[in-house]
Amino acid sequence: MNLQILSIIAAILAAVLPIALHLATQTQAQDNPPTAVEAIATAPSDPEQVLLNRRCIGCNLAGANFSNQDMSRINLRLATLTEANFDRAKLINAILHEAKLENASLVAAHFYGADVENANLRGADLTEAQFLNTSLAQSDLSEATLDRIECRDANLTGVKLENARLRNASLYGAVLREANLKNADLSNADLRYADLTGANLDGANFNWSKI
Repeated sequence: MNLQILSIIAAILAAVLPIALHLATQTQAQDNPPTAVEAIATAPSDPEQVLLNRRCIGCNLAGANFSNQDMSRINLRLATLTEANFDRAKLINAILHEAKLENASLVAAHFYGADVENANLRGADLTEAQFLNTSLAQSDLSEATLDRIECRDANLTGVKLENARLRNASLYGAVLREANLKNADLSNADLRYADLTGANLDGANFNWSKI
């Protein structure tokens, strides 16, 4: 008799347990909705929509064309912007913290007061870009082109500028503490009042520069 009862109980549990587990999983999903960052990161990466919403955290905009656009105060933190075009774009007070901008074109772009810290700008073209009072701390600008850039009073602490080209660049009063300028070309650059404490200057070219 006891065996018969146990068999019945086992059969009931076998039928009910999968249903209970399914309901528990659904409840957990409802209690843990996606975070705001996750929701934005999975949103469609439409450049026109990004300009309208003024934010696209962690989204993929590789190769997008933002040339001549006013992107002031836009939030593109953690965004993938590889090979994107920002030529002559206005990025005043924009947030590009930890953005991926490898090989991007930012010719004559304006970054007044922008946060470009910890960004990856390897191989990017920043010719004549404006970085007045901008923070580029800890960013990677290795092999980038920065001819005739304006970086007066910019924060370039810990920046990687190895093999970068900064001909005729204005770095007047810029903070370059612990920056890596190995083999960088700074010919004709203005480095007056720049803070180069702890910077790596091995092989850097300072011909005709103002220091």
